This record gives sequence, C-alpha cells and structure tokens, in this order.
Amino acid sequence: MKQLFLMIFVWLAFAMLTPVVLTAQQSSPPWFVVFEEHVSPADRAQFMKVQKEAVDLWKTHQLDIPVYAYQNDDNAVYWVIPIHNFASIDTLYKKMGEFSEKAKAAGYDGEKKFRDLSTISTSVIRWDPELSYHPNDEFMSPGKPYTEWMFINLRSGHEKEMADAIKKYINFYSKNNIDNPWDVFHVMMGHDTPAMIIMFRAESPVIMRTLDSQIYEQHSDELDNLWNNAIMHARKIENKTGWAMPSFSYTPGE
Repeated sequence: MKQLFLMIFVWLAFAMLTPVVLTAQQSSPPWFVVFEEHVSPADRAQFMKVQKEAVDLWKTHQLDIPVYAYQNDDNAVYWVIPIHNFASIDTLYKKMGEFSEKAKAAGYDGEKKFRDLSTISTSVIRWDPELSYHPNDEFMSPGKPYTEWMFINLRSGHEKEMADAIKKYINFYSKNNIDNPWDVFHVMMGHDTPAMIIMFRAESPVIMRTLDSQIYEQHSDELDNLWNNAIMHARKIENKTGWAMPSFSYTPGE
C-alpha cells in the first residue's frame, strides 16, 4: 500500500498546490514533502516496470495534475510534493486512505504490485528564495534534466552563518554576471538536521562540468575564499548526481 499511498500524495498535492510553486517568488516560499525511494539494483527492472504501470494509470484517467520525479545515481527515486506546512500532511493522509480504498475497488492493488520492491524515507524541506540564485528567473528548468544535489549537514547553531556565506556567493555571481543558477532548501524534518540542500541543473554532466571549469578558471581565488568561508559551518557535505525522469512524469494535456 505504501506505493499507492505515494501515488496519491503526488496526485493530491500537485492538484492543490502547484500554483504555490509557480508563483513562489510572489508568495510564501513553498514547503515540500520529499519521498526518497530506495530500490535494490536487483529489483530495479521490476520496479521500473510496475511504476510505469502506475504512470499509464494516470494517463488513462487523464488526470489534470502534473507529476515530477527524479532519480539519483545511487538507485533512489525522489518524489517531491509541495505543501503549505506541517498541518497539510494530516489532510493528505486522510485523502490517501480514502483514495486507496477506491483504487482497490477498481482492481488496482498497489500493495501487491510494489511489495518488497523499495524502501521509502521521508523528509520535509522548505525552498529559500533569498538563498537561491536565478539570474534569468528560471525555476523549474524543464530543459535541464541532469541534476546535482549538495547535502550539507550544518554545525549546530550555524544556520545564519551558512546563509550569510551563500549570500556572498550570490553577490559575487551577480556582480560578475555569472549564469549558473541554483536552489537552496532547508531541511525542516528528516535525518541529521540542521541541514541544507543545494540543487543544480544542466543539460548534461559534460555541460555542467565545462561551465564549472570555465567559472573556476576565471575566478579561482575568489571562489576558493568563498568556499573556505562556507565549509567552516558544515559538519558533513555529501554530493549526489542524477536525472529528471520525464517518462515517469505526467503533464496534463500532453
């Protein structure tokens, strides 16, 4: 049932809250529930097959709801769902239960289809527009499927200092007209808090590495100083690479 619950979360949350994401700069910064779904390499082919059946079900029902997914290179899938705050989760769980019963009555048993194929961990994060950098006001980046996530576990009490360090990056990039956007998220609930996630996107790994190299070659001294100023506030930094999953996403009308 956990996988069917995950589908319901995606459907309901995006139906209610996609406008919050699309108008994020003009309204309160959105929060997100993130399901990190871990899949064993031995089960990956079967997981993808069964998950594609779920996507086809969305299309069959012509859902008027966009659904987005990412996969990282450590056999995990990220499902990112916008919410208003912690209180929103109670309503979603109630709706999850109601829809699960209706789906079973219609002949779709998610519990049987996804049994033992994955393990899910959950976190809640909040997007920070002040620490995110979008020189061209680009947010969703649909043409940039390659993604890198920098997970930064902070030293306790160093949230403000790390925020100030990131703002120095923004000032430097803006001053030098560097077009290399990122998004910053605060982990509100999850393992190893306090923590931040910095998300970068590009058309491919080669393009990202090429751009990074060009920027560093021109500004190595300044970037080294900015980095050294930031990492003193971190306890651990872990980088993950991966891709958007268009074949597992659904856009109404396509």
